[in-house]
Amino acid sequence: MVRRWDVFVSYAHEDQAWVQGLADNLHRAGRDVYFDRWEVVGGDRQLQQGLESSQVMVLVVSRAAR
Repeated sequence: MVRRWDVFVSYAHEDQAWVQGLADNLHRAGRDVYFDRWEVVGGDRQLQQGLESSQVMVLVVSRAAR
């Protein structure tokens, strides 16, 4: 069975501290959040599966994300 996510968060790793706060807030609001620091144990395949099984993707745009 494939796990389903409400939100997939994509970001530049330089923004990790700020995005961690965003992911925490979404989780506290009752959303099931795919945040790579919580979910990825090994490899890009897990990222692809997380993206494919999420209802919404949040793309964090910053100077670091160029």
